[in-house]
Amino acid sequence: MSLFILETNGQENATENYHLKIKKIGQEFCSPNKKTEKYRASSYSLHFILFGSGTLVDGDKIYKLSAGNAFLLYEGKQYEYYPDVKNPWSYFWIDILGENLDILFERAGFSVDGPVIKIARMTELNSLLRNLHDSYSNQNHGEMAYYGYFMLILDRIFENSTISLADHGEVLNYKRIRDILIYMNCNYRMDLTPRVIGEKFNISYGTLMVIFKSEIGMSPMEYLMNFRISHACEMLREDSRISIGEISSIVGYPDQRYFSRVFKKLKGVTPTEYSDAEHVEDPYEWLKLKNIDFR
Repeated sequence: MSLFILETNGQENATENYHLKIKKIGQEFCSPNKKTEKYRASSYSLHFILFGSGTLVDGDKIYKLSAGNAFLLYEGKQYEYYPDVKNPWSYFWIDILGENLDILFERAGFSVDGPVIKIARMTELNSLLRNLHDSYSNQNHGEMAYYGYFMLILDRIFENSTISLADHGEVLNYKRIRDILIYMNCNYRMDLTPRVIGEKFNISYGTLMVIFKSEIGMSPMEYLMNFRISHACEMLREDSRISIGEISSIVGYPDQRYFSRVFKKLKGVTPTEYSDAEHVEDPYEWLKLKNIDFR
């Protein structure tokens, strides 16, 4: 097969055609002593780092890369790249020729000024890359086999491109804060402090404060206080047989007087006044408005 024509829907569902040819596929396990490669690309060369780390130099830009990164060498441009001495990288590489490939690779998250992306699900991609390499190396397989694997790899990195390097950090913060909130929601009766939470999730005090402020808009202790009082409101509404002292203890406040002060601060009334009134509010509405209802 000399040429593969890929047809996709671009912006506003306009049809886009990309003519591409896989020139060569390889894998390299670099030696720590491997010299710097000065490479003027005669084709597009797509690299996926499997293990280790190394450096890509693109003019005056220096990229420190490691497992999970992919980088694209653009046809006609000159680059230098080399493995880390202590932890040399291993990568798969695919050399590609074709038409309109700048546009195709831009959809995957690459650009001439930003030739590096982070792959969010590298383990899944590793399997496809090995199948791609094996089918290319095996003379008994036809070209359709490795072109098929290449299309699957493109599909994965198109999906990955919805998460930029900056967005990837935001996603990680969201997952981290989600796990912390689930833990706090399950253990809100305990004597939780930023130190206890930080040690549980291996996060420094400063980082914990930053991600809570950015993702939740309040500190961990403010969140805990609001969650406890919301649970208290729910019990006051639903079971009049439970005393305020019992509720105070259940939600993590052994001191009933302190509980009452916190309750009035947040709700504007005492627990007794709240219990006597008719309510239609959802005590957890504030969680739902912030889209952090992980109960």
